[in-house]
Amino acid sequence: MNVPVEAAKPRRKPLRLFVVILAMLAALAVPAGLYLPDFGLRWGVTKGLAEMGWSQASVNQARLSLWKGDIAIRGMQAASALGEALGIDGIDLNFRWKPLLDRRVWLEQVSLDKAEVVLSRDGAGWRINGLPLPGSGKGEPAQASDWGYGITALTLTDSVLRIEDGALRVVVAVERLDVRDVQSWNPLALASLSLQGRINGAPVDLRGTFRPFAANLDFTADVDLRGLDTAPFAQWGGLTGWRGALTSKVRLKGDLGGKADMAADGRIEFSNGAIPLEGNGQVRAKSLIWQGRLAWANGLKAAGTLEAADLSFAQGLAAIAATAVHADLTRASMDGRAEILEWSGSLSAKGWDMTMDGLRIRHGQLAWTGDTYLNLSAKAKTLFQAKGKADGAETVIVSGPWRLAAAKTEAEGEFAHERPEGLLPPLAATMTLNVDGLSVHQGDRQWLAADQARLRGLELSPKAVTLARLDAKAVSALARDKLYNPRLRAGAVTLERLRVSPQGDLEVASLSLAQPVLRLNRDHTGLQGFNDLKDKNAPAGGDAAMPRLALGQLHVNGGQVEFRDRSTTDPVRVSVSNLALDMAAIDSAYPERDSSFTLAAAIGAAELSAQGAVRPFQPIPGLDAKGRVRALDLPQLSPYAADALGVNLHTGQLDAQVAMALREGKLDGRLDLVLSRLTIAQPDPNAPLAKQADMPIETVLDLLRDGQDRISLAIPVKGDLDNPNFDTSDAVNQAIGGALKSTVFTTLKVAFPLVGLIGLVLDEAEKPVLALQAVSFADGSSQVSEPQAESLKKISGLLAERDGIRLNLCGVAVTAKDGPVLRSETSFLARLKAMMADKDREELAQIHRDRLYRLAEARAVAVKSWLVGQGGIDQGRLFTCRPRIDDVDKAAPRVDLVL
Repeated sequence: MNVPVEAAKPRRKPLRLFVVILAMLAALAVPAGLYLPDFGLRWGVTKGLAEMGWSQASVNQARLSLWKGDIAIRGMQAASALGEALGIDGIDLNFRWKPLLDRRVWLEQVSLDKAEVVLSRDGAGWRINGLPLPGSGKGEPAQASDWGYGITALTLTDSVLRIEDGALRVVVAVERLDVRDVQSWNPLALASLSLQGRINGAPVDLRGTFRPFAANLDFTADVDLRGLDTAPFAQWGGLTGWRGALTSKVRLKGDLGGKADMAADGRIEFSNGAIPLEGNGQVRAKSLIWQGRLAWANGLKAAGTLEAADLSFAQGLAAIAATAVHADLTRASMDGRAEILEWSGSLSAKGWDMTMDGLRIRHGQLAWTGDTYLNLSAKAKTLFQAKGKADGAETVIVSGPWRLAAAKTEAEGEFAHERPEGLLPPLAATMTLNVDGLSVHQGDRQWLAADQARLRGLELSPKAVTLARLDAKAVSALARDKLYNPRLRAGAVTLERLRVSPQGDLEVASLSLAQPVLRLNRDHTGLQGFNDLKDKNAPAGGDAAMPRLALGQLHVNGGQVEFRDRSTTDPVRVSVSNLALDMAAIDSAYPERDSSFTLAAAIGAAELSAQGAVRPFQPIPGLDAKGRVRALDLPQLSPYAADALGVNLHTGQLDAQVAMALREGKLDGRLDLVLSRLTIAQPDPNAPLAKQADMPIETVLDLLRDGQDRISLAIPVKGDLDNPNFDTSDAVNQAIGGALKSTVFTTLKVAFPLVGLIGLVLDEAEKPVLALQAVSFADGSSQVSEPQAESLKKISGLLAERDGIRLNLCGVAVTAKDGPVLRSETSFLARLKAMMADKDREELAQIHRDRLYRLAEARAVAVKSWLVGQGGIDQGRLFTCRPRIDDVDKAAPRVDLVL
């Protein structure tokens, strides 16, 4: 029987189960792929922060895209048990999978926003928001990892980084920070950096490149920084007292390896700065502006321009200050301790003021070109050395009581500071020097002044000052502020080969004075300008040796001496002109040596000459000399005769030959005198000479006269200088001879064809004398006008025809006519003082009368000068009388021509 076979059934149940499982896995994989990475990332970040010590950590959002390599974290907050907090508003980054195969973590893009990080030092390590950085503590150093990491782009925005290291507090407010191309596995790879933000409130913009993993961190950056307070950083670096605000726009290049080399090129400004130096020294400035290149390599090197305002330096006894400084430096360097500064270039300054070892040098303006070396160390032996050219304006140099001022100076050579010795300043120099407007003061005394001075071959040192040559113009000396004008002036002065020692010894090979004017004013106190030369504070009779004075040659040409003596009853005025003097071998170290001299001069129309030798430095000065005087008018010396003898010299001229020796205070000499036309005013009967004489003085003089109205005397002189003995036996013999010959008077008979010129005048003794017609003058004037010149032509013609005629020229001032003119010329201040006090009125009246006498004297001199110069009359025939004042109101200002 055939039984049917049952067909096989298919296996569908396992397949269905596989499909169901796949579907379930797919259903689970999709949400897991979408949500598990985010949860895992958030969990991992929270777990990681907790393991780092952040006990409280939270993340609002976390997104991880494994396929794209994207990570985003939002609202991350963390806090430690120490109370430190960490907050980042957002983190975005992209990474690459492929580099992981090469054990490298490559972040394509990292973005951080609103992060706040506190980086603080903890002993030898650092903490971030209170948590130690790995490998930064005192434990074992972190093991080197064979993994590398790189960042294509890192961006940090609106974040704050706080750095705390001891007293240092730095707050970096980051507006935007970009770091690109960081590769830890390639140390030579350049990473770029840009930062915009603020450092401790100072705006900063930084862009550059660096090698963060090189053995020496080298970098290049363009930095724009404005107003950064440097004090916190200086204090952190151990520079206590350093302060100032830093503004810069520079390109920086550096290598922060072992030597920490760095260079900057651009503009750097340091405002309100103070830089401390060793030994309590300091450099201060309101502003320092540098434009150029700076390089630091165990010291500073620079080239560029520097401008400073209110600059000052102080170190020990040295100080420098200036209101404004501008320097162009071709080369400059400073050591690592900021104590030694060297530079080449030019410098200009205003208000320059330098002090060192008691010497102070000020310049209103200063310009310098050359090489300079400064050593600001407290232990430095030399503060500065320099070589170049300096131009100064309104220069003042002060050393003790001495003050040297100059309107303009030009100096070129080598200069250095040295420790002082003796009287010399602490300077060493070899230079040429030109000075305009020079003055040298000691207290209120002006020793020297010159419009121009040119010094060649000047060498200064604490051992000596030497000078090859000095040429000066418009020189004056010996003045006292508000007391008297310079006693000596000279048109030009030339000095050769000068040397000054620290003890004040002065040696000069040659000294020449051209057109000098010496003013000698004498009163009851002595010679003004000379009697107060001695230091009142100097010990009297001290044993201290005087400094040596040595002068090889002295030459004076075209000199003038104005002598005024107010110690007499009537003032004496003598003017010496055309003075020529030559002296040699003047040396105070050898007082016994002769100093030879020759002298020539004129007093009005009179001639003086002398020659011989002097010994000025002996205890009692010595002399061996011969001299000659020709045609000296005696009335100008009448006040001396009046005070000594009680007589006034009315007319007279002196011719003299003098030979005199003075040795150890002993006189030995001879006076050969010729007195021509000597007459005297009516003497006072009580005068010393009148009392001693046995006959009237006029009779004595008449007995001495010869037939030409001359008195010739030969008087030997011997004895002590304080009490000389004059041998007058020759005069006595001459007087006796004159009496025996009965030649009391010699009558001069001359026929005058010009009768209109002859008349009678009253002389000083109120006696009528024969005279020519007087020469009249305008009120208050001593100038010879054209009408007076015509009269003088006639008189000179008469004198030329008759050699025997001699004239006495007697100047007369009239109170009523000349007085008002002179009084109007009196200063308003003097008249006002006279109105206020009797004493001033008396003084003004005496001054006014003295001026009348001088006017009368000037008129006689003017007439004599005209007759000699224009008329060709021998001055030996013309005699000036003692000036006279006529109080008659109707009298005329004039010069009487007495026969």
